Amino acid sequence: MSAPSRRAGFTLFEIIGALVIIGIAAGMAVYRVNYWRYRMDGNARLVQNFIIAAQQVAVRKNVQVQVMLDGSAHRLRRIEDVNGNGLMDTGDTAMYRPLQEGARFAAPLTTLDGATAAILTGPGARETGNALQRAFLISPAGQLLPATGNAAGDVVIYLGSPRAVSTDARAVGVIGATGRTVFYSNARGAWRKVD
Repeated sequence: MSAPSRRAGFTLFEIIGALVIIGIAAGMAVYRVNYWRYRMDGNARLVQNFIIAAQQVAVRKNVQVQVMLDGSAHRLRRIEDVNGNGLMDTGDTAMYRPLQEGARFAAPLTTLDGATAAILTGPGARETGNALQRAFLISPAGQLLPATGNAAGDVVIYLGSPRAVSTDARAVGVIGATGRTVFYSNARGAWRKVD
């Protein structure tokens, strides 16, 4: 009898064992992925797109547009304010857009502009008489109007997740003079510009 020849290749048990180890490692990696990061980034982009669309409506239709944050329903509202009084009247058109994935408007622990924490801060922020609703106005030229005085109408909108974790917080800043939107993330524990 000849000596048993050395086997060339792997047995079925070795292959299954390797696949099990790879599966366990992949499962641990997927568990560590923070899906809230992607959900909150998506909501910040949704807010940016809503504001850009409101600016386009203001310029195209030559009307003042009010953008309101409804903190109780967690949605955005756009009013095409034909008579320019900042209120919803007969003849004005409104459009609503809810936040997605359970996101909400949330006052952060620290704001980007050093203002008192609120869902909307900045010189363009307007009170509506309801603590859960804040608004800002876009001129027919696409710029933000200041609430008082002649300063720029800059505003910052703050978003949070239903988990109420500070690293889920996102912010969308709107530069009053140009109407340009800027996206900020608090994912690393401090505000940083994403764009």
